[in-house]
Amino acid sequence: MSVSSVSAVTRKTFVEFLYPGSFVDNVSTEEVQTRDPYSVKVPEGSFGFRYYDVVFATVVSEGETVELESNELNRSKTYFYGGRIMTPAQVRKEYPKQDILLRNIENNKVKRLIETTTGSIREYDPEQSELLEFDESNA
Repeated sequence: MSVSSVSAVTRKTFVEFLYPGSFVDNVSTEEVQTRDPYSVKVPEGSFGFRYYDVVFATVVSEGETVELESNELNRSKTYFYGGRIMTPAQVRKEYPKQDILLRNIENNKVKRLIETTTGSIREYDPEQSELLEFDESNA
């Protein structure tokens, strides 16, 4: 495949909203102009979000125009809005009958967790996550 020209290379930023799911998070995505986490309007039912970029390009190859799209690039940490940071001991005390959750915490040597605003409990790594406090203007 020979490329005779490349034009219209653009980089766009997206926000991916996270919602509780059965086995994995459900998501919705929209394009944004900024990565300011406090400018995000929180959709109902979402407990957090993360940003990523995608590069788009138009190329002409062998006389045919082709639209190209990269994989996700520059993925941000996960931002949780609201919620409560917990230790494994707190989770064991408050959720003593959640055997699978407690085994996963122990087996994965989880040090911190977050109880999200939707009630789910997940690992909280301060290097990959951030807890945000929002007011009504973000709801």
